[in-house]
Amino acid sequence: MILQQHYLACLAQASYLIGDELTKTAVIVDPRRDIDIYLAEAEKAGLEIRHVFLTHFHADFLAGHLDLRERTGATIHLGARAEAEFDFEPLGDGDRLRNLPLLRDLDLPPLGGEGRGGPLLTRTLLINALTAGGRDGGPRLVAYDKATGEIVASVDLPGGALGTPMTYMLDGRQYIAVTVGGSVPQMVAFVLPS
Repeated sequence: MILQQHYLACLAQASYLIGDELTKTAVIVDPRRDIDIYLAEAEKAGLEIRHVFLTHFHADFLAGHLDLRERTGATIHLGARAEAEFDFEPLGDGDRLRNLPLLRDLDLPPLGGEGRGGPLLTRTLLINALTAGGRDGGPRLVAYDKATGEIVASVDLPGGALGTPMTYMLDGRQYIAVTVGGSVPQMVAFVLPS
């Protein structure tokens, strides 16, 4: 297994080359615009770049995914709900873990996944943004009781979370806020019960 991080300090942007020496396959994650570094590293390791994953489709940097596809024939992968003006292979319906052999026959709740952030911990709650399980199968924000693991609240989100939820206090009330994507990203906030 080969794992190389390529960090572009002027944009604070990290990309990765992940290579499997057995199959001679390389995956590029969040490629920067200048793709020569990936081509050179793959050639040096005897790898063929076959896949490109974009985790930041909201594009806070110029990516080299189209150039990589043109030069290597790699397949571009985006999230299942992504809309793009180029061909891509959708990933992650939020339930990809269900297909693992050990989980396949279990009656599991919506599992989420493919999120961009981590959980938020409060004194009594663990709050996480999931990509699945909302009323229409879409994204949701879920609060779990830290002591029991039980879901104590769940609310649909208008778009997928772009980061980790945060909390703040205002006038003695605690709020949970998270940035969500869409045609225009927005911040949504929810007040916790007293």
